[in-house]
Amino acid sequence: MALSRKRGTKAIGKAPGRGVWVACPRLVGLEDRTVPATAKWVGDVDALWATNTAGNTNWFNVTAGTDNYIPVNGDDLLFDDTAVGNFTNTDDLAALTSIASALVVQTGAKPDYDIMAGGTVTKLTVTGGGITINVSGTPAGTKWEIPLAFNNTAATDVGIAITGSKPATFTKSIDLGSNNLVVNTGSGDLTLAGALTGSGKLIKNGTKTLFLTGASSNTYTGRPTSTTGRSRSRSPGRSRSTGTSWSGTASGRRSRPS
Repeated sequence: MALSRKRGTKAIGKAPGRGVWVACPRLVGLEDRTVPATAKWVGDVDALWATNTAGNTNWFNVTAGTDNYIPVNGDDLLFDDTAVGNFTNTDDLAALTSIASALVVQTGAKPDYDIMAGGTVTKLTVTGGGITINVSGTPAGTKWEIPLAFNNTAATDVGIAITGSKPATFTKSIDLGSNNLVVNTGSGDLTLAGALTGSGKLIKNGTKTLFLTGASSNTYTGRPTSTTGRSRSRSPGRSRSTGTSWSGTASGRRSRPS
């Protein structure tokens, strides 16, 4: 409630024309406080992300506790053992251009996840955290087959972490932008089979192996660095911009291509 001065207002005990204080309400605009959701893959309709058949979708909103959800920009994506089916699924959701993060977590006897791009989807931008693959148990490994771009405004580093014992393969291109891409192979091997682009650096942590099988197509300009473990190129590229093969040591020194 705000007070304002008004001239010519009559009030009991006051002479006409004398100024008095009166209360005037003030309208205040409301903020948009939409809370990003964690969208969990259920896969009970079909294998397509955008499916909405008479209100039935393949997603569950973990944050709100509501079923039949469709992910929107800024959401976190979750793929786990509770899915009903369609562990091989396709991102055909053209309106979804960016996510905060993605997590694939499996510890049971369900099939491998193979997450692909389809329709008019050409790239998915990760704007917050990174992508974590935490798979053990029966699955042999995970495939991520959607082209990625990293645009983390909160920090200079973004990440792909393999925190389970089973390996993961990213088959499509990854645009680092100006971010450093930190890959953590602490528990399982990681294969980057697509081209790496952008001005950021590739930084490897963890004792397991990073395979750069798309190294001949790489154009990223940042210097690759390794702190632990091994990193190998399976293509003939030797220069920094084409993905030199390097095995990490404590000092980040690179070994000869293999």
